[in-house]
Amino acid sequence: MKFKSAFIYEVSLLDGRKKVGIVYNSSRYRLKTKLGLRGYFKIKISTVPSSLLSKPLTNKALLQIINPLAMMLRSGLTLTDALEMQINENPSVIQKFIFIHLSESLNSGKDIKSSLAILNPLFPDFFKTIIGICESSGRLLAGLDSLKDFYGKKEERTQELKKITRYPKVVAMASLVLSAGVIIFIIPMFNGIYEMFGDNLPFVTKIMLNISRFVHEYSLELSLALILFAVWLFLPGLNKLNPFVNLARTAGRRLATRDDPYLYSQALRMLLENGQPLSDASKQAAYCLSENNIRFGIKVTELLNSGLDLATSFQKIGWFPSLYYRILVSAEKSGQLATGFAQICRLLEQKKEESFNRWNKYIEPAMMLLLGGLILVILLAVYLPVFDLGNQIK
Repeated sequence: MKFKSAFIYEVSLLDGRKKVGIVYNSSRYRLKTKLGLRGYFKIKISTVPSSLLSKPLTNKALLQIINPLAMMLRSGLTLTDALEMQINENPSVIQKFIFIHLSESLNSGKDIKSSLAILNPLFPDFFKTIIGICESSGRLLAGLDSLKDFYGKKEERTQELKKITRYPKVVAMASLVLSAGVIIFIIPMFNGIYEMFGDNLPFVTKIMLNISRFVHEYSLELSLALILFAVWLFLPGLNKLNPFVNLARTAGRRLATRDDPYLYSQALRMLLENGQPLSDASKQAAYCLSENNIRFGIKVTELLNSGLDLATSFQKIGWFPSLYYRILVSAEKSGQLATGFAQICRLLEQKKEESFNRWNKYIEPAMMLLLGGLILVILLAVYLPVFDLGNQIK
């Protein structure tokens, strides 16, 4: 979904009721004038930033949408009433935009899956597929609970990783400030000593000395370059051309593909539990995979249609983890495929947890070693000539 602008309006009617809605590709002044001509008063207009509409929601934002809806559906409210209540709860701008959009779409006769599809790229494909599956089978609350567990665990890992790297990040920032201070202020104070050595300075000291001279000589140009780089990095629109931003996005997409086997098995489990035929379930589950891997899901459907059993299909493709074949051989014979996929989900989740915990042990020590090495190099560069001079004087 790409719009030049989006606005949320809240107005009061003559009978005391309030009305909310969304207007696209307009301006705040034009919208306010139009609403005033209709006889509305107490007009409140909120801008929905295009930067929020052009990037996927975080795990935390998804949970802030899933949790209240699941709680209200569990209490017996209809989805339409639950959305109306969330609109009046005054959540963040992007959440209010989503709730209003879904409410308007449902009132116009659309289903939830097609309503979410219009909001690309806010919601992941897995989210939309699971919601569509559960909506068609009348198990929307079960789908929201499954999504709550899935994104809740992902958010827990994210927060744990942030907690682990928080201290090294502070130390890294302090080290960068220290390095800049040494280069800008300390090294020039030793220029007289360094000149006495001529070309006999240590290699590390020569590098630091050249950097210091370059910084002092081109300080204005470097300041302007840093400001322009910051604008290029953070300004929406321009940052799309930044190679660092594109590299980070590419790395994020590739890391996300590691969840594909888990997403696929989770979708198949829910589809089979809802009574979907295996060939139809595999076809729908394929669209939970990322663009790079969707071909593997489609290939499974093709092999099933050719007469192969499910376990052999996974083994023949070779991309899926080996536990797919080991578990599904017995599950398929006993007619308990949904249970087999539930077991696959648990094992994949356990492996992911073990891998995460294993890497956590090395992140902080590795960063501390790196920072300690940086500080050691700086100190050697500054003081080696001074120590050498002291020895020569003796």
